[in-house]
Amino acid sequence: MHQDYKAVAFFDLDGTLLNDQSTLDQEVIETIQELKENQVLPIICTGRTNCEITEIQKEAKIDSAITLNGQRIEIEGEVIYQHHFPKEEVQRFVAFAKEHQDEVGFYTADEIYLSGVNQAVEDCFEILHSPMPEVNANFPEEKEISMMLIFRDEDPVDDEYRNTFPEFEFYRNGLKAMDIVARGQSKGTAIQIVKKALDLRDIPTFGFGDGTNDFSMFAQVDYPVAMGNAVEALKEQAIYITKKNTEGGIRHALKHFHLI
Repeated sequence: MHQDYKAVAFFDLDGTLLNDQSTLDQEVIETIQELKENQVLPIICTGRTNCEITEIQKEAKIDSAITLNGQRIEIEGEVIYQHHFPKEEVQRFVAFAKEHQDEVGFYTADEIYLSGVNQAVEDCFEILHSPMPEVNANFPEEKEISMMLIFRDEDPVDDEYRNTFPEFEFYRNGLKAMDIVARGQSKGTAIQIVKKALDLRDIPTFGFGDGTNDFSMFAQVDYPVAMGNAVEALKEQAIYITKKNTEGGIRHALKHFHLI
């Protein structure tokens, strides 16, 4: 791995690096190129899985990514970490979701399948501007699952899930779904692994985000930057609040810190 970095920048995707159509603006693509020319390593840091971000990585020319809320880490094209749920935990969770008429999304690095389809599933993928995955309720029997999504509107039953499954972390990623990973796993723990792997002790780290799954990222970087469209609680943890993702917020922040 190339080690001559002057800084490392971790970027959330939705609401941060991406615009509101879930695509990259040309300005952002050019900005990332400038960043790389200045010997800053850009790393995507997202709740999405790898097969969902392939085109984004190609466009932005970013070959390092923390995906699945920290369940998988790839640095300069090399996978350095991956975590899976024990199968019995997935089975127990799916059974509980069925009792509540909720559907589950099963995520590996390469594939996404659903236990079934309900209104929250349809709404969620519409918001993400993504095609809806196929239904395959047997998928957890066939493959190792790294992350799950529970598709449901936000209500007090969220807490029932949290209380029933203390072995999981739940991140409400919007009004229609919660991301689920193993307890103690997060974007933040993944950043710790990256720091150790790249020996970043004396190299400044920057994190850019907008949502609740970015708190752990902010806790592990030297310079946490909240987008102008970020949730208020995240803005309170930021060292700097930039413009919105739709207003050139990424370029504005990188200029502020003299990284470009």
